Amino acid sequence: MNRLTLTLAPDDDGTAELRGSVEGEGFSGSGAAWFDRDALEAFCASLAAYPIDRQSPPALAGGYWDGQKLRETHLSVRVVPYDALGALQVSVHLGTPAAGNEPADRGRGVTTWFLAGYNDLDRFRAAFAKVLNGAADEAVLTSTWE
Repeated sequence: MNRLTLTLAPDDDGTAELRGSVEGEGFSGSGAAWFDRDALEAFCASLAAYPIDRQSPPALAGGYWDGQKLRETHLSVRVVPYDALGALQVSVHLGTPAAGNEPADRGRGVTTWFLAGYNDLDRFRAAFAKVLNGAADEAVLTSTWE
């Protein structure tokens, strides 16, 4: 089964730890990153776009930053058009931080992708909005695309 699950652990300072797990075409993993609530809400709103613009697709990435540059990616989700039939490619990277003073490439993670449809994405967007509002514990994007 192809599935992305996101949960949220909010903090009092306006940030939240977003935790994710993914299963995609035989690969699976989990990871987490901290985000500003505004970034999470903007990502959720971007999931409503139809059609999704390949030049500015819904995307979210977090981990360890070095100024304005993401040095280590611990959680990223990106949704782009896949074909002319309406399929969407959901690309996910989930990882763990590199230990201590190890280089960033020594962290562990999984990168995978799966296909989904606009209906799948809209259900996920609605569920993620509920997670952000505290009305649900998790948002699950399950692919019904064949």
